[in-house]
Amino acid sequence: MSYKVIKCDNYDIYLIKTNKFKTINISTILISDYKKEEITINKFISEYLVNSNEYAKDEVSMSKKYMYLYEPSISVNDFFSNEHHKIYSTTFLNEKYTEKGMNKKTIDFYYSILFNPNLENEEFEKNNFNIINTKMISWFKMDEEDSRSMAYYNSLSNISDDLPIRVDNRGSLEELLKIKREELKNYYFNKINKSKFNVFVVGDYDDDLISCIKSNLDNKVKENYYELKNVFDVTDTKEIKTVIEEKDFNQSIIYLIYKIIGMTDRERYYVLPILNNILGGSSAKLFNNVREKNSLAYYAYSGYSPSNNILYMYAGISKENYDACSNLMKEQLGEIKKGNITDDELENAKSSLCSGILVNLDSISSINKNLMGQVFFKLPSLEESKSNYLTVTKEEVINLSSKIKQDVEYLLKGVKEWE
Repeated sequence: MSYKVIKCDNYDIYLIKTNKFKTINISTILISDYKKEEITINKFISEYLVNSNEYAKDEVSMSKKYMYLYEPSISVNDFFSNEHHKIYSTTFLNEKYTEKGMNKKTIDFYYSILFNPNLENEEFEKNNFNIINTKMISWFKMDEEDSRSMAYYNSLSNISDDLPIRVDNRGSLEELLKIKREELKNYYFNKINKSKFNVFVVGDYDDDLISCIKSNLDNKVKENYYELKNVFDVTDTKEIKTVIEEKDFNQSIIYLIYKIIGMTDRERYYVLPILNNILGGSSAKLFNNVREKNSLAYYAYSGYSPSNNILYMYAGISKENYDACSNLMKEQLGEIKKGNITDDELENAKSSLCSGILVNLDSISSINKNLMGQVFFKLPSLEESKSNYLTVTKEEVINLSSKIKQDVEYLLKGVKEWE
C-alpha cells in the first residue's frame, strides 16, 4: 500500500488511506536515546499511563471512559534498539459507524494519555503508582519461573558482538525498586521534550481527523533528531562460546546462535525468511528430524533477527539428550549448506510466508506496523515482500547458509527431577 506524508512543525504524519476497515489505527512514536538502566522506568511509565490519566483517575473511571468511546484499544509500549521508541497506539471505530464527533473525542482522549498523566501534588498519583509497582513485581517474579524467556535472554547476552539484541528489554526488579514516585514526572516530561515525534495513520481518515491530530500536537512538540540504524554489523566468530547454566527446572532448553557475515539486503529481507522457514518453521527440518523422527525434543524451532544479522535454533529437551540434540540440530543447518533442500520444502516455505503476508494485510495494526518499518528502517512493504519471496531460488538459500557461522552454544540445564 502506498502512503503519503504531511510535514508539520517538528513532526510528520504518515498516512495510508483505505476503506477496508471500519476502524482507524493511529500510532504516535516518540524516539529518544536511553541507557540500559532506564528500560525499567520507561516500561513502568507505559503501564502507568494506560491505567489512569488526568480525566480518568482510577480503573473504574477509565473503564467508563472506554465504554463511552465505544471501546477503543489504547496501548503504550516500548521498543529498544540503538534508540528508544515509545509507541502510543489506538484502534477505534470510525465515527461513520457510531456518531458524529466521536473521532475527535477519542483522539483527544488518546493524546491526553500521552500529555496528561494522573498527577497528585505534581507527582505520579500514589495509589496508581503502587498498583503498577505491585503488578510489575509479580511480572519479574514470574519471569524467574519462565524457563523459555530466561533461556532466550540469557543465551543472546553471550553474543560476541555488542548488538542491541543482547540487551534484556524486560527490565529488572532491581531497577524497579529504585524508582521514586517524586522523580517520575520530571523524567517523563523531559523525555517528551527531547523526543522526535512521528504519527502513523491507517484507515478511512478525513481532513477533520488529521486536523484533530494536529490540534493535539501543534506547539507541544520540540524539534529533535535521532539517527536510526536498521543494520548492526557483526564480526566473524573466532571461537564458539559454550555456556551451561543449571536452574531448578524440569526441562532443559538449548540455544544455538549464529552470526550471518556479509548478508546483502535481498538476503536479509527475502532469502533469510525462506531459509529460516525451511530450517525451523512449524513443519520443517528441525521439527521433522529432531522432534518427530528422533524424539530428542519437545519442540524445536529457529528464529532470526535480520537487523542484528543473527539466526538461532532452540529446543526444549531432557538434559540427557543435550549432546545428541545439539549435534542433530547442527546437522539440519548442515543439510541446507550441502544443498539438501527439496522442492516441497522451498515451496512450502514460500507458501507459509505469503499466507502470513495475507493475514497481515487483513490486520489494520499490522499494516501500520509495516508502515513504521518502511519509514524508520527502509523495510519493504508487505506487497513487496510477498512478490519477492516467490522469486527466491534454492541456490540463494544455499549461498546464504554458507555465510552463517556459529557464535554461541547455550544450555539452560534443568536439574529438577520430574515429579
